[in-house]
Amino acid sequence: MNYKRLLYGIDIDYDADHMLITRKWLGWGVLGISLVAVILIVFLLTIFLSSGDLNTKQSMLLFLFSSGVVFFLYYALASWINTTRISISNSLIKINHEPLPWFGTKNILNPGVTRVSAEKQVTVTADGMSTNHLLNITLKDGVSFSLLQDLELMEHALYIEEEIKKYLGIE
Repeated sequence: MNYKRLLYGIDIDYDADHMLITRKWLGWGVLGISLVAVILIVFLLTIFLSSGDLNTKQSMLLFLFSSGVVFFLYYALASWINTTRISISNSLIKINHEPLPWFGTKNILNPGVTRVSAEKQVTVTADGMSTNHLLNITLKDGVSFSLLQDLELMEHALYIEEEIKKYLGIE
């Protein structure tokens, strides 16, 4: 086994069968998410404790707001404890988020990776500009998807790109 650790919670592990990229979700952004989750819980508890008899419309609004808070709380908890594991081989690409289930879990049999590319994505809004670094994979059937997103530095995306290309023998 060959093991390499990158900054920002990304590890790469190799053996004869597959390449494993592991990424921990925990980062500075999780603190902000957690703070908002706590504020929403306090706000929700205040509403529940101070509400007397609620009519149907108020009950429905409270239920919808509570549902949003529960989802946000789940996201905050997942951000604290989840890890994404990406296993790559010539016969399978497997993306798994654990221990809490999350969107984006994939199993792609016989992927036939034809291209791996690092990409810098710039988003301009009224508040300013943000930069995101992605690692994209293109399969033999022409389907493309982001393997990794929100990488801090373009150097990390380029490094992982080269490691995958070397492992799979792609030019």
